Amino acid sequence: MKSFRIIFTLAAISILAVTAAQGQATRTWVSHNGNDANPCTVTSPCLTFQGAYAKTPAGGEIDVLDAGDFGPVTITNSITIDGGNQLATISVGTINEGIYVDAPAGSLVTLRNLSIRSAGAGIGVYIYGQGVTVHIEHCVVSGFSFVGVFVVGGGSAINFYLDDSIIRDNEFGVYLASDVTANISNSHLLGNSHYGLGVIDSGVNLTMTNSEVSGNRTGAYISNSTTPSSTASIANSVVANNTVGVDAEGAEAAVTLSNVSLFNNTTAGYSILNGGVVTSFRNNANTGTGTPTNSTTLR
Repeated sequence: MKSFRIIFTLAAISILAVTAAQGQATRTWVSHNGNDANPCTVTSPCLTFQGAYAKTPAGGEIDVLDAGDFGPVTITNSITIDGGNQLATISVGTINEGIYVDAPAGSLVTLRNLSIRSAGAGIGVYIYGQGVTVHIEHCVVSGFSFVGVFVVGGGSAINFYLDDSIIRDNEFGVYLASDVTANISNSHLLGNSHYGLGVIDSGVNLTMTNSEVSGNRTGAYISNSTTPSSTASIANSVVANNTVGVDAEGAEAAVTLSNVSLFNNTTAGYSILNGGVVTSFRNNANTGTGTPTNSTTLR
């Protein structure tokens, strides 16, 4: 009996050791003085996100030990990249994207505490995978010559969440194109030279709450003329100091505003073209020109 207990105890210890090792393997680390030849452990970290990604299993997490620039990364499966308290940097030179996501349906990608900035590249975060869910949390995306965050579905909707983030000084801030369900909250889309927010093409459903869209040429542009419709609901937000605050264009483009402050948009608070619809719940402040096509009493 004693021998059996000893064997059982040794077997249990072995199983726990293997389990612990597997648990550790799901988390990798980067440092500004790391090396991508390292195993990416906390004591022997990698140098770049791409190097760590290659050694992180699907569903794992890459964390940052200290402040640094950890380079662009391509993502093809579930992963969390967390800059921690460092707000880790991804500087992008002449390549096309800072972060490119093309993961299979059902994948979950979380990008957190990152500063993604351009020295001339086109797109900060490019999300393309069909059926993927992507969370961007507490990030800054700035200076891109095309789009800060570009989300493109195609047949199988992308679920996209942007929370507590700043998208600024790009040509387009956030661009949602075809088959995207998006939720933007507690975020700031600022100083983008074209749209702060663009909802383009069919099948996009957006909810924006507690956010600011300011200093862009057009604050929020929702454009679609083909089915399925694209809709945007903006609530408890500020759309200010743009040339046009909210622009709805096309017979399948519909915008609903509730408790939105449209201040100092120099050409129009609202612009409605080619059958677009803006529905106001009458608790919106509009100091620019333009009138919604219909109104519904606050409920």
